[in-house]
Amino acid sequence: MQNWISRHAEAAREMAETRPDLRKNLLEMSSINKRLVCEPPQTFREACQWILWYQMAARMYNGSGSLGKLDVLLQPFYDTDTKSETLTDEEATFILHAFCCATPATSNWADPMPQGKM
Repeated sequence: MQNWISRHAEAAREMAETRPDLRKNLLEMSSINKRLVCEPPQTFREACQWILWYQMAARMYNGSGSLGKLDVLLQPFYDTDTKSETLTDEEATFILHAFCCATPATSNWADPMPQGKM
C-alpha cells in the first residue's frame, strides 16, 4: 500500500514538470501523498485523500469500503483548517466535489429523479 501511494506521489511530481497549468496542484498532490505514506493526515485535503486510499484498498481486498460518517471524520480537519485560515469554504467545497467524483460510494447520495419525481 505504501509503495502504491509512493508511486502515485512520484507520478504527480513527474506530471508537474510537463503540465504548467496544473503544476501547483500536482506538486501539492505529490507532497500530500508522500506524507500520507508514513504519517496521519493533518489537513482537510489530506484527510479526504487518506479516506480515498483506504476505500480503494478496502474495495480491492475485501469488497467493503464503507465511508462511514464522513461529517464526523472530516469535521475536526475542517474546523482546524478554517480556524487557521488555510482552507476556505470554497476550497472545501471543491475538495468535496472532487472527492465525490473519485468514489463510487457517493453515487447514491443524490435523488435519482429530478425534483423527487418518480
